[in-house]
Amino acid sequence: MFAPLADLFEITFIPLYEGNFAQGQFQGYGIFYRQDGMRYEGEFKAGSMHGLGIVSFADGSHGLPRNEGYFEKDRLVRREKCSRTIQRARDTARTARDQCS
Repeated sequence: MFAPLADLFEITFIPLYEGNFAQGQFQGYGIFYRQDGMRYEGEFKAGSMHGLGIVSFADGSHGLPRNEGYFEKDRLVRREKCSRTIQRARDTARTARDQCS
């Protein structure tokens, strides 16, 4: 008799974050990647998506309507363009990545 697969393997999905930290939490600008391909590029506060940013999905879409704007505690509360913030998050993530290589 074989054990069920769930008993044999523990699969852990580890998200990835590249960006600023403060007191062990995401803080400032950065990019958060989930295992399913979703990513958030923008501002963080106390470990949450908080401030201007954009959510992208594995297929490259941003949702309909577009999930870009002002977030509070991981929720989009106001839609607006924020290309400068997105670029700053990408630059910060690149700097963090370069420091680790």
